[in-house]
Amino acid sequence: MGVLKQLFNFGNSGLDYDSDPRLVAPGDSTNRVNVSTGEHGREFVISNMKGTTRKQISFDHDGAYDEADYTVIGSLYDDNRDAIYIFIYSDLSNHCILRFNYSDDSFDKIAWDHTGLGFDVDYPIVDPFMIGDFLHWNPRTSSPRVINVQWAYYDFVAYNRSTGTDGNTWSVNDYVSDRNKVFKVLESGIRRDANLYAYPDTSLEFIGWKYNDVDMSPPSGTYEEYVRYREFYNTPIRPFVEVPYTDLGDDTSFDANYIRGNIFQFSYRFYVPGQGYTTSSSFSEIIANHNDEAFDGEVVGDINSNNVIEVGFNIGDNGSNNILNTGAWLWEFAEILFRKNDETSWKLAERIYHDDPNAIKSSATTGGVTSYVFSTSFYNDKKYENVDSASIEKQYNALPVKANAQWALDGERAAYGGVTEGRDNIQENLGITLTSGNRPIGLRSDTYTTAVDTFTFTLSIDNT
Repeated sequence: MGVLKQLFNFGNSGLDYDSDPRLVAPGDSTNRVNVSTGEHGREFVISNMKGTTRKQISFDHDGAYDEADYTVIGSLYDDNRDAIYIFIYSDLSNHCILRFNYSDDSFDKIAWDHTGLGFDVDYPIVDPFMIGDFLHWNPRTSSPRVINVQWAYYDFVAYNRSTGTDGNTWSVNDYVSDRNKVFKVLESGIRRDANLYAYPDTSLEFIGWKYNDVDMSPPSGTYEEYVRYREFYNTPIRPFVEVPYTDLGDDTSFDANYIRGNIFQFSYRFYVPGQGYTTSSSFSEIIANHNDEAFDGEVVGDINSNNVIEVGFNIGDNGSNNILNTGAWLWEFAEILFRKNDETSWKLAERIYHDDPNAIKSSATTGGVTSYVFSTSFYNDKKYENVDSASIEKQYNALPVKANAQWALDGERAAYGGVTEGRDNIQENLGITLTSGNRPIGLRSDTYTTAVDTFTFTLSIDNT
C-alpha cells in the first residue's frame, strides 16, 4: 500500500519534459508515477505515492474453495472513509471484496466467498466509483453491480438475534440485528432471543441496516457458511412476481359497504432505504362483492356482508430456515396500491411500515420455516392519494444487460456507455387445445337458474 506524501496543486499544471529543471513551474513535473488525484476530497490535488508498504490479513474461506486461486483485478480509493476497496477474483467463482482502512491499518469484509459479484479475470474492474455509501463496479460481461458498503460491513460484525430460547444476554456496545435493522446495545440485561423492536431508545440505538445474507448466528461463531442469493444489481431487491394476498370478508363493526358496486385490482411495492422503490408486484385478480345488485335491482345480503377486503403480502423464507435473519426485511415500508372500475390511475390504499407489529396479521410454520403475512383492511371509505401510474405499470427496470463503461454524473447518478439491452427472442412452438362445457348460474339467489356455455383454452410449449 502506498504512503501518501507530497501534495501538489495541479489546477493549471501538468507534465513538463522540455524545460530546464530550474525553470519547471510550481506544480509541474518532469515525471509522475504512482499518483492518485483528489485524495481526502481535495480538488485539483495529486498525491505522490512514495514506495509501497505490504499489508497482510488472514481470513478463512469456505472449505469448498480450498483449491481456489485468487487474483486482484481492481481497486478503488474511498476518500470519505480514507479506505481502499479491493476486488478479488476466484477461479471457483467465490469472489470477494475487501476494504483496507488507512486510519487503523485494518481490513473489513464487504463481500466474501460470494458467487454473485460477476468478476471476470479477463475484464479488470477499471471504472468503479462511490456514490455515498454505495460502491459501484462494472464486470462488463454481465450487468453493472452495486453494494452498500455499510450494510455489507454489518453483515460481518453485527450478531443476529437468536430465534430459539436463549437466556444469555448481549454485552454493552455489541452490534445486534433483528429483521435487517442493526442496533447498538446501550445497557446490559437484554436477552439474545428478545424482540429488539420492543426496547426504547435508551436501551438500543438504531445504527442502520444490513443485507443479512451471511450466516452469523451467535454464539457458535461459525462464519464459514454463507447464504448466497443477493445479486448486487443496481436496483432495490428483485422485481416481484407474487400477486398480493386478497380476501373479501365481513366486518360487522363497520356499518357501511363501499365495496359494493365496485371492482378492484391490487398491487404492492417496497421502499428500500437509500435506493427507492422496487418495481411493483404482479397485479391481483379482479376483486368484487359477489353479493351485489341482482338483475332486478334488488341488493342481496346485508350491509355488513363482504364490506372489507384484506390485502397484503407474504414475507417468505428467502432461502433460509431463519426468516428473521434473512434479507426479506430490507425495506422501510410497503405500499398497498389499488385501482377500481374503469379508472386508469393507481392510488395508495395503505403504507405499512417495517416495524409495525400490528401489520403482521398472521404467520404459518411449514417444515420448520415460518412465513409472515403483512396486511391491511381496505374499506374504500376515504379519499385516497394518487400515485404515479407509469411507475406502477412498468414491470421492469432500466439496468442494461451489459455496459462497456460507467461513471458517476455529478457524483449522484450512475451513467453507462456502450450498453446492451433487451433479450433475444426464443422461437417457441405453441399448441392450443379447446375444451367446451357449461355451468349453471343463479340470476337471483337460487330462485332462477340457467346455464352458460364455457370454453377453456390450454396452451402448451414445445421447445424441441
